[in-house]
Amino acid sequence: MNRLLKWLLLLGFFLGVAQLLDTSTPPTPVLAETRAAPAPQYPQSDPGSYGYIPLVNVLWVSNTGLTAQPADTAVVYGANTRVTVPMTAVNQNGWFIFTGNKISSVSVNEYVNGSWQAVNVGTSISHSEPTSSADVTLPAGLSVGTHYYQATVHYPNDVRYSRVFTVNVAPQAVPATAITLSPQYPSILWGESTQVKATLTPENATTPINNWTTSLGSLDRTDSSLVNLTTTVPASATDASLKNEGTAATLHATSNGLTGTTQVTVGGITSQTLNEGATLSYHPTALDHLTGVVGTPTYTWHLYNANNQEQSWPDQSVTNKPTLTVPNASMALDGMYFQVTVSWQVTSGSNTTTINRYSNIAQLHVNQQSAQLIAVPNMMFAKADGQDPTVEDFAGTTPVVLRLKNTSQNQTSQAYDGNNANFLSVKGPQWSLAVAFNPFRQTASNAFLGGQTSTAIGQFNLGLNGQNIAITGDGNNQPVLTNQTRDLNATLNTNTTVTLPNGAVKRGTYQSIATWTVTRAPQ
Repeated sequence: MNRLLKWLLLLGFFLGVAQLLDTSTPPTPVLAETRAAPAPQYPQSDPGSYGYIPLVNVLWVSNTGLTAQPADTAVVYGANTRVTVPMTAVNQNGWFIFTGNKISSVSVNEYVNGSWQAVNVGTSISHSEPTSSADVTLPAGLSVGTHYYQATVHYPNDVRYSRVFTVNVAPQAVPATAITLSPQYPSILWGESTQVKATLTPENATTPINNWTTSLGSLDRTDSSLVNLTTTVPASATDASLKNEGTAATLHATSNGLTGTTQVTVGGITSQTLNEGATLSYHPTALDHLTGVVGTPTYTWHLYNANNQEQSWPDQSVTNKPTLTVPNASMALDGMYFQVTVSWQVTSGSNTTTINRYSNIAQLHVNQQSAQLIAVPNMMFAKADGQDPTVEDFAGTTPVVLRLKNTSQNQTSQAYDGNNANFLSVKGPQWSLAVAFNPFRQTASNAFLGGQTSTAIGQFNLGLNGQNIAITGDGNNQPVLTNQTRDLNATLNTNTTVTLPNGAVKRGTYQSIATWTVTRAPQ
């Protein structure tokens, strides 16, 4: 009885100083999950704690529970993968008349398909005092992905529950054998941006992309395989550095000791070459993917000479749309430079800011074209009634007027020389046309019409394109059309006549040889 009283008094003393001597272990910090975790099957228990008898260092009071929670674990998938999860819990041996409270076992539940299910685990418990350690070994061959678990620590007269912990199983590493970079837009204006994606070979490669670099602009890394290349707006739209075919931004990305390379052309336009007299119609694709546009942007196409001095575009050119149109290009454009600027306004409160985007300055090349004489007519003449003239028709006192014969042939779509369809065709951007009609001669004797001299010449009138063009048939070259800028495809009409002088004419067939000449004009 006295012994019991002695121990009770001693116990009272111990309890009286417990508040001053509490040495319980604080809870272990738990890092925030990187993925959404399920709610625990059981609420996490308070951490365990313990205290000692002063001076003699003998455990005298304890609260069961975990002092070290099971930690999250990351492993690489493998057929024999086993994961061991350690934890530490308060353990108390029996002492005199007090009953001990040792860990008896540990069980584990896994969250599978929306519910918690028991898992067969291996357990190893090492008893000591004031704490004991327990290791649970999860089954081998866990699938790739994140697995969620909760452990239950069993005591003879109590249970305690752990936090929800994870085992993240990553796939086995697959080294990359090649890396390919692909820009979303291979050509952009100055001030614009584009995404660039890195693709590894093979497709299931797990090698990380370590580094990105660019020779121009700045990179904003969206994730390991995707960056955004952004370029700056040049200080001056006519800066000499912009006079080029575009500036290459060279990008590199590395993975597994490999390097992938690609280029994005900054500037957006390329030099254009066309034939003289042709129509330039140019729409750069860089104008199709402008970023941040508010409202309808303004397009301005500029024309510069070699000294960067702005020039005027030819008449009928369209220079205020995303497609530049220049009709009937002349040689004056050869060697000139062109550029497009795009602008729009952004308003924030009372402030309005103008946003500008600039292309590079590219060159225009115009190939000089030679004029070509494609088709000339065989001109056959008769009287107004369609009948051939007679010797008697020339015996009168007035000149004889013969008209161009109509023919049934229709060959105006063909290119041919000496045609019977009265078709005349010239192709070229700049040209003049002349003709020389020799005096009429008899085809049998080669004698001049009206005698043995060349004074008997004809006076021609060419009915062409609504004009009446007078030509003297004296063998001299005379202008028909001058300084033309368009192709000619026309048929001589019935206003075409030849007037011959009267006089002594012998019966026969007479012919004048027409020589047509096309020259480049203006010279």
